[in-house]
Parts: sequence; C-alpha cells; structure tokens
Amino acid sequence: MSNNMYFKNIFTILTTIVLFQLSINSSIAQKNNSAIQPSFLNDSTHWVDSVFNSLSFEERIAQLIMVAGFSNKDLKQTEELTALVHNYNIGGVIFFQGGPQRQAAITNLIQSSARTPLLIGIDGEWGLAMRLDSTLCYPKQMMLGAISDDSLIYQMGVDIARQCKRLGIQINFAPVIDINNNPKNPVINMRSFGEDKMNVSRKGLSYMKGLQDNRILSSAKHFPGHGDTDADSHLTLPVINQTAHELDTMELFPFRELIFKGLSGIMVAHLFIPRLDSTPNRPSSLSPIIVNDLLKTKLHFNGLVYTDALTMKGFSTYGKNKDLIIQAFLAGNDVLLMPDNIPNVIDDLCEAVHDSIISKEEINKRCYKIIQAKYWTGLNKSVFVTKDHLYEDLHSPELILQQQKLYESSITLLKNENEIIPVKNLEKLKIASLVIGYKDKGEFQKTMDLYADMTHFYIDRASTYFQFDSIAKLLKNYNLIIAGIVNTDIRVNKNFGINDSCFYLFDSLARKKTVILDMFTNPYALAKIKNPELYKAIILSYEDKDIIQNLSAQLIFGGIPAKGLLPVTASEQFCLGNGIIQKSSVRLKYAIPEETGIASSSLNCIDSVVSDAIAKHVFPGCQILIAKEGKVIYWKSFGHHTYDRVQPVKNSDIYDLASITKITATTAAIMKLSEQNKIKLNKSLSSVLPGSSRSDKGKLIISDLLQHQSGLVSFIPFYMSTITPANNDENLMNKSSSDIFTIKSLDNYYFNKSIKYIEGYYSHAPYNYFTTQVADSLYILKTYTDSIIRKIYASPLQFKKKQVPAYKYSDLGFILLGKAVEKITKQTLDQYVDSVFYKPLGATTLGYLPLKKFEKDRIMPTENDLIFRKQVIQGYVHDPTCAMMGGVSGHAGLFSNANDLAKMMQLFLNKGTYGGTRFLDTATVDNFTSRQTKFADNRRGLGFDKPETDTTKKSPASSFAPPSSYGHSGFTGTFTWVDPDNQLIYIFLSNRVYPDQSNNKLVEMNVRTNIQDIIYKAMNCH
Repeated sequence: MSNNMYFKNIFTILTTIVLFQLSINSSIAQKNNSAIQPSFLNDSTHWVDSVFNSLSFEERIAQLIMVAGFSNKDLKQTEELTALVHNYNIGGVIFFQGGPQRQAAITNLIQSSARTPLLIGIDGEWGLAMRLDSTLCYPKQMMLGAISDDSLIYQMGVDIARQCKRLGIQINFAPVIDINNNPKNPVINMRSFGEDKMNVSRKGLSYMKGLQDNRILSSAKHFPGHGDTDADSHLTLPVINQTAHELDTMELFPFRELIFKGLSGIMVAHLFIPRLDSTPNRPSSLSPIIVNDLLKTKLHFNGLVYTDALTMKGFSTYGKNKDLIIQAFLAGNDVLLMPDNIPNVIDDLCEAVHDSIISKEEINKRCYKIIQAKYWTGLNKSVFVTKDHLYEDLHSPELILQQQKLYESSITLLKNENEIIPVKNLEKLKIASLVIGYKDKGEFQKTMDLYADMTHFYIDRASTYFQFDSIAKLLKNYNLIIAGIVNTDIRVNKNFGINDSCFYLFDSLARKKTVILDMFTNPYALAKIKNPELYKAIILSYEDKDIIQNLSAQLIFGGIPAKGLLPVTASEQFCLGNGIIQKSSVRLKYAIPEETGIASSSLNCIDSVVSDAIAKHVFPGCQILIAKEGKVIYWKSFGHHTYDRVQPVKNSDIYDLASITKITATTAAIMKLSEQNKIKLNKSLSSVLPGSSRSDKGKLIISDLLQHQSGLVSFIPFYMSTITPANNDENLMNKSSSDIFTIKSLDNYYFNKSIKYIEGYYSHAPYNYFTTQVADSLYILKTYTDSIIRKIYASPLQFKKKQVPAYKYSDLGFILLGKAVEKITKQTLDQYVDSVFYKPLGATTLGYLPLKKFEKDRIMPTENDLIFRKQVIQGYVHDPTCAMMGGVSGHAGLFSNANDLAKMMQLFLNKGTYGGTRFLDTATVDNFTSRQTKFADNRRGLGFDKPETDTTKKSPASSFAPPSSYGHSGFTGTFTWVDPDNQLIYIFLSNRVYPDQSNNKLVEMNVRTNIQDIIYKAMNCH
C-alpha cells in the first residue's frame, strides 16, 4: 500500500469518526434540550382557575373522558349523548359519521347541556370528509407525501383548522406520523406520508403547525409508531418486533421532531412492542414504560396524551374493563377516548383514588391541563355553531383552490419515454382511451375530450381474457392508447381492487402500440406492473376521485406539469423519490377564478346579464369562456338552442362563428404563409391570385385588404341574383351589407312576394353539375363560386378622395384572400387551416362544414331563412355567400365551441406557440395584432380588430380593453377578444340571429361588452 493511500484511508476513518460523534452530540443535545412547550399550557388564567375550581372531584375525572358522537344516527343516540353530557359533565365528544348541518345542530344541543364547555374532536386526517358528507376531501397522507412543497401541507392544516372552527370543533386527531415501512400494513398504509422519516416529519410538522397556528389542537398518531405491522389494531393486538435502536431512529423520529416544535397532543396506539415493554399482551396504551417513561420523561412531552379508541380489540381483549381503564390512566394517558359505560369508568377511577392506586393530585393536574386546552381553543368565548351559510363557508372558492393545488402537486409521472407527456403532434395521432373499472365515460375521459379527439373504450375489471382480447382487436387501428385503471380500492387485502389479468391486456397492447398507463390507486399497486419497460409513460394518480381524474388528464396533455415524487418503494422499478418533475404547462388549464386572483363571486354578475338578455329575447342561449394566464377560469352555457326551451345549451355545443373566421382561418393562414415568403403583405393581390390581374382588384395591396382599406364595397348580396323577384329589386341590389341589415326584416319585406329560385341555379338533390351544397336539400352549380369571384372583380371601388381608399369593413377582401390561400397552398382553405392549425391544436370542433363530423343537434340553429334557403339553418353556414361557396370561405364558415376557439386565441396570446409547438413566429403575431397607422381613421390591425382610440366613436370592445388588445366579432352574435397586457381571453358565442337576423338587441343592449366590463372590474382594472 502506498503512503498516500495509507494516509488517505486514515483521513477517511478519522473524518467518519468525527462526523459520527458530532451527529451523536447533536442528537443528545436535542434530546436534552427542553422541547417547546405546547402553547395551550401557557394559558393559566382566571377563567381556567374558575372553571377548574367549579368542578367536583367526580367532574374532574369526567373531564378526562371523551365519548363518541354521530350525526347520522337516530334521535335516541342524540338523547343518550346529551344525557351523558348533562349528567356527568364529561370533557368532550369525538364525532364520527354524519353531515355538517346535523353535527352543528347536535353540537349546539350538547354544548347547551354542558356545565363546562365540551372539547369537540374529529378524525379529520384528510379533512372533515373523513367523517362527514358534504365537506371538502383532501388527499390522503400518502398522496400528500408525494408533494415537494411542504408549504402546501401547512396551508392545508390552516384550511382544515378554519373548517373545524366553523363547525365548532377544537381537536383534529391528526396528523398521522407513522412511517409506513411495511407495504402490507392494513390500517395505516395510505394514511401515512410514506416510508421516509424525514419526509414524514416535515409534512407532519407542517400539518401540525397549520392546525395549531389557528388554535386547533392537533394529535399526532399513533405513538410510538404503527407503520411496521401487517395487523389492524381495531381487530387484534399488532406486534412490533423492531429493536430498540430501530424504534428510536425510525418510528420515534417524527414524534421527537414534532414534540420539539410544540406538538399539542399525541394519541397512543394499541400495540405490543416487546423491545420497549415485554409484559405479555400489554398494549402500548397501557404501558407506563412507553407512555410515562418514554413519551413524557425521555421525550419531554407535556401536551395532551390520548388513548386510541378504547373500544378497539387491540385494547379491550386483554383484561377486564375496570382494570384496563385504571391501567390506561396509570400509564400516563390524559384523555380516555371512547370507554364503555361512563358511570362505571368514573366510579372505578374514584375508587382507585380512594384506594391510593391513583393520586388525587394527578387527576387534578390532568384535568387542569384539559381546561387550559379549552381556554386556548376559545371555548371561554363561544361554543355554538352558526348554521346559516355553513355549506358555503365550508366550500369557499379559496378552500377549493388550495384543495386542488394539493391534488395537482401530488400526481407522479414515473416514466416518460421520449417526453411523450405532454402528448404532442396530435395531428399524427389516432387516440383511444381505455378505462378498466367503469362502464361509461368518467371524469378522466371527459377531461381528455377537452384536449384532443379520441375514441373511448371501457371494460369491467372482472372481465375474462376473451373479453380483453376482444377489446384489443377493437384497438388495432389506434396508434396511441391512454389506459386508466379506475374504480380501485386502496386496501392491500383487497388487492387494490385490481384484477391481475388487466395487465395481460395492457402488456399485450404495449408490445404493439404506444401506451400511456395511468393508475388511480395505492402506490404499492405499482408492484403489479411486471413489465414497465413496455410502457412509454406511467403515471401514479394515487386515489380515484373525479378531481384527481380531471387533473391527471390535464397532466397528460400538458394543462398542468408533473410535480409529484413517489413517497414509498413499491418495487425494484418504482422506488422512493422516483418522479419526473416538469417545469410548466403547455396547454390550457381548467381552473377556478381564484387561481388567477379573481374572486368567483365577482363574475356572478355575468349570469345576471345573460339571464336578462335571454328573458328579453336577445338570443335564445349562449356560451361564455374566460381564460386568464393560460387557465380557463369561467366556461358556462346558458339558455337553450331555441326559444322553445327544449334543448339546453351545453359547453360541447357548436356555434357558427361568422366573421371570426376572418382572423381564425384566413388571417392565420396568411400569417403562416407570410413567414414562408409565399405571400408578401406589401405586394398586390395579383402576386398571389393571378386571376385578379384582369381587373382593378389585382392592384390592391394585401395589407390593405387585411385592414379593410382597399376600397372594396362591404358586401354584395349574391344570392339575390338567383331568386325572383329579388334579382330585379333595385331597392336591395344596390345597398351595402350594413344597409341591408338595417332593414327591419327581409322576411316582412317580402312577406307578400312569391320568392322562387331562377331555373338553372339550384337543385334539391346533388347531380351532374349541382354538387355544391348550400343547405339541406339545396345544391347550387359548382361553378357559381367562380361567378362570385368575377362579380367581386367587377364591383366598383370606393375612394375617400383621389385614389386614397377609405376604411370600410368588407367581406369581399377576405373572400379573395381565402382564394389566394387556396391558390398558394393547392388545398382548399378548410383543409389547409385544419392541417396547419386546428388538428395540431386539438381543436376538434373548430373548423368548416361541421355536419361532416358532428351530429346536427349539437350545432346551434341560426336563422329561419324564409327567403333564400327556406328552412331553419342548422349545421350549414348562416352567411348566404359562404353557403353558395359550399360553406368554405375566407370571410365566414367556421364553427366551434368556446373551448376550441380559445385554443386558437391562446396560440395568438402565446405569441405563436401552443401545446409545445411553435405555429407562428413572435414577430408575426406582434405585427398582425398591432394597429397599422397608414390611415388615422383605421383602428385595425392586419385582419384583427382593435379597440377604438377615438372616444367619439363606438369601440368594438370594453373601454377597459388596452390598446394592445385585439379580436373580432361575428354577425351571428359571436365575439372573441385577446388582451396581452392582462393575459386574458374572452369569448362570447350566441345565435342571436335565430330566428330572425333583424334582431339587433345584442348590439343595442351592448351585452357582449357589458360582460367584458364585468371581467375587467373583477380584475380591478376599472
């Protein structure tokens, strides 16, 4: 051995010894140093003394007793509980199953019967919902163990404390700080923060402080540690066979940490731990060695010590009740939880004092401590629960927001090969979702529908191999399968509710297909995945609740990033600490307003505005979406498809966007083509549409067309030349679109005139040259689109003065630009924008010709057209010119629901990116959405409308909308607006033209901008 190696080894050994000694010294110092005293012990006041002195000795004993209460049982149980309180003045009640309103009523009843205010407790490990219906349910502690940010656990403690106080509860028997180092543990398991003592300690401390900082007593459990057992103390006496060293360094570690930080209470478990107390069959709850010597003396715990429930078999099986009760007191427990036969318990303890088995001073000392706790929790001031608005207070948006943050931060991405999550390249995927455990679409699949087009399959978890093979055959044409295991069971002894054969199906699919596996179950169930290498991605979602299914689906598509880390080791492949952390989201998230700093209540006025509008027949129904900071915070549908109120509007329903097409299809296409140098904004129309060179339209500049300042007339009623007598009516043929639309009603105008189609233009069935569908059972000559273009070329240009075009809104320019896009791309406009934008966006409903993809009853009807198409227009474009062009044009023709339109608007707001893909360059978006200043009277961007800066003119948007904002409106009653300054998207969709387009109340009542005003006021932008 070389000298260098020799000295190196000596140095390593010495360093190790020093570090070990420092560790021991630090540990000894902490143990010897007095722990922070529970804060309630500092409250020795006149009230405490007065209450204590008012109690008889028997009542002081009774103060050490907590009995069980239920709000889901009959009146007899309530009467018995009230009698116990009234007759014996017991110390407290721990409530179990029931509901908040019922519990509030019983709490008020028993508190009014109590001479000394009662301590009310609850097992609220995952919130009040552990025991009570109609309350918020937080993640179980194993799921919380996956969270990296412990401040979220603290806030959960704060929120649960507030809910407890609202319901008149002073003790939450939480947190569980058992270390679950036995995967087969039947009673702790998901109730533990995990197997890592540091993680358990940090999270237990955070939970504890959240409760106690709000004057709710916490009770850490189950001392000295219930994690390393495969037995349930409710049913038997579990045995912990760890050595004293193992117990000290592992099981006791979290208790020591919390005690040192001022823990107010500890619950002692019913366990047999021979290395601590070898007395045969002596539960830890009865052991003075464990409670008095270890907990109180060695660990310096001065807070309240509670027994676990004395009705449990781990306690009650091993002796007579009288002896056990006395032993429990002598062991050092301050509070006897749920003993049988309260009168006998009081008598037995009195007798033990009389016989000098128990000292009177010890009774007084423990009673005084309980009175101090009552004072600290505020029982000297108020004991009654106000029942008004109780449900609302327990479900405030602020509470719901924090609850969602916990679930969102827990979901764990364990495998992500080639970064398949978030799912990208949607246009290349044929997606199927396969859920085992449900027979119908659940929240998981419903949420995925918000992001992409897919087909859903379901199979029962008890299905046979034959049924699995049948499903596999149905999936053969899909190239991405998102598999979910739902309707599970967290219990180990129930096999987690998962049939092992389901992995036969998943594995067989994963050998041939790309499979993403999402498991809504206990993390130990990961051990069932024998071939994890087959899967492209594996997600653990821990619990099977709607909120988790929703968030997990959002994670798969990038609405939220993955943040969780595995809190236990499930197998060699899935170990403690595993988890892939993602930095940010890439698609829209679905959240509540509070997540963006907006109060939900401040948006309630929207509902009133809409309800009033529907009542006044402004429109039969509408759909409104608000997205802020990339989060959809408001998406509601109102009213019905028509005024007959038969079919309510749903969020999935589809609207005719009308002129929103101009920005969402044509302008977007030109933006893309301009980046590719296939179209130049400063060039003439003839450079991209050669046919226009035969007229003066060929000299029009493309940017002028986009800004509506090319001199084109606004509108030509082409359909009138194909019907009689309208084709000879100079009163209409010479009017612009704005004039046409101000006529009170075209239906009334022609009420007494016989309208007929001119022969040679239309057919009621497709044949020969009549192949362009205008409406149901109405087809026009396929060459008529060319006639429309020729008429546009022949139309006069209107100038402000010598060859200087005025700003005049025109459909015609966008009709020509749409044709230019088709000429350049050699695709129809609908095919081009669908392939370049809508499919990659996952904007399933956004597109032309909706009847090719969707059922008719999902699409809003528009006008009852009595003149031209002679039918209610539903599923066909409302705009007559676009209809005559087969439903595809640059100025109209797009349909969508609000959600899919929002994806396109978010692309613009993101400066050209969405879903992890760049669609457009930042500079392009900035240029097109900026006001162009060539003409002072033109507020427009390139294609996009902008706020009016001239206060004498009416603006298309709210007066609060900043100059940077942009959007467009549609004739059918639609509106979309993007505000980059506030990262805001506002979408309003209606069919105000039903049944008659002359209904102009939407504009007259300013409904769309009034709603936009409400949004800005909610953001405090007024």
